[in-house]
Amino acid sequence: MAALALMTLMATPALAGKPVVETFEESDTSTLPCGTVTLVEDYRLSVVVTSWFDADGEMTRGHARVRFEGTITGPGSTLRLSDESRYTSYIDFGPDGPTIRDVGLQYKFSAPGLGIVAHDVGVLKFNPDGTIEVKGPHDVFEHGLRSVVCPLFESR
Repeated sequence: MAALALMTLMATPALAGKPVVETFEESDTSTLPCGTVTLVEDYRLSVVVTSWFDADGEMTRGHARVRFEGTITGPGSTLRLSDESRYTSYIDFGPDGPTIRDVGLQYKFSAPGLGIVAHDVGVLKFNPDGTIEVKGPHDVFEHGLRSVVCPLFESR
C-alpha cells in the first residue's frame, strides 16, 4: 500500500535535496470473498508520503506514514472485526535496487469478546535481491489475509 504510493512519486520533478510531501486520504468500502459469503470492509486510509530527489529529479529515498482503520462485517453475522494499521514504509535506492522496510503495526484484527485475533507487527524488509527479512509476529504476511479473517466469520 505505502510502497505503491512511494513509487508513484518517482516521476515527480523536484528540487534536489528538498523533500516533497504529499498526503493521500481515502474512505471507501472493499470486499473479501470467503467461500460462499463475501465480507465487507468500510475503511479510512491516510498516507503521508515524503520523498527526496537528486539533481536529476530521480527519487533517492522516501517514506510513507500509513494510518488505516476499518471494520469488517459479514452477512448474517454479529461479528464486527476491527482492522487497524499504523506503520511507516521506508524506501531507499541503493546500487543494487530499492530496499523497502515496513516498520510498525501493519495489521491488527480485534473484536469485542475475542480481543486481538491476529496481527502483523515489527519489521518487514524487502531486499533488492528478492529476499525478505521478518522481525516480529506477522500472521497475515505468513498465512494470508483470507486464512486469518475468513474462519472468524464461519462460526458466527
